Amino acid sequence: MEKSKKGLGVVYLLIAIVFFSTFEVMNKIIFETNGVEIGPQQINFLRFFFGGLLLILILIFKRDFKISFKNLLLCGLLGVLVVTISMAFIQFALVAKDSKASIVAVIFSSNPVFVFTICALMGKEKLTAKKGIGIIIGFIGVIVVFLEQLDVTALLKTSSLFALVSAISYALYTVFGRELMKEVGSLKMNAYSFTLGSISLIPVLLIRGEPLFVVHASIIPHIGYLVVFVTCIAYVAYFQGLGILGAGMGSLTFFLKPVLASIIAIIVLKDPLTINLVVGTMLILSGIALATINIKS
Repeated sequence: MEKSKKGLGVVYLLIAIVFFSTFEVMNKIIFETNGVEIGPQQINFLRFFFGGLLLILILIFKRDFKISFKNLLLCGLLGVLVVTISMAFIQFALVAKDSKASIVAVIFSSNPVFVFTICALMGKEKLTAKKGIGIIIGFIGVIVVFLEQLDVTALLKTSSLFALVSAISYALYTVFGRELMKEVGSLKMNAYSFTLGSISLIPVLLIRGEPLFVVHASIIPHIGYLVVFVTCIAYVAYFQGLGILGAGMGSLTFFLKPVLASIIAIIVLKDPLTINLVVGTMLILSGIALATINIKS
């Protein structure tokens, strides 16, 4: 693989992970805004519905919106995986009565492990000893970041099961999304999967008695940020990066998400800097470096 192409893939993934990492901070700002009442599932619906529409408008502008019925159906299934299952279950995990945010974060951040496992079972990417050790070191780094907050007993609770469902479904979305992207492109795949996935979330909102489009005016800019940057730009860049580096290797950058989210929280929310974050970051970077050195095309 040409170094310049590999470098472009890394740039795409870094852009995606940086924006992904702002999601929790932006959510916290939204939920703590005075007078605002909005549920996490409504936020999911809004970001993916308007994100999908925005990408479709770009496709229309480019005159490249045609898609076969088969691929449209596959986009719909991927949309259900990421919007209705993965993103919904991570929210269920966070709001569950027995929820421990640190446990949920660690479990969801383990999705690269599932990505590599799925890829290996499908014969898409070979899992070597070096890659395996790198993944383990990276995951240990994620655990170290949250070490002071971890409660092992929380692993046996409902919220942990919800987080596991979210991580596995996101891994499936990553692997199969990359396969479909190779045929229709990242922009088109995300456009239709977001739109169809958000539509499939409507019954969940109606059952829960949550509104679809009614939001407090003060958080419209925040929702707009989630739509444009955390959803549209981040996901398109993510799959562009996966298309170059592969689903397994590309997903390893997800180990950086809790680190970047913590750094952003330190800057924006004035959270304290901990030794765990420093040590965990070093382990994660070491694990990623070990797993990705000498990638052969």
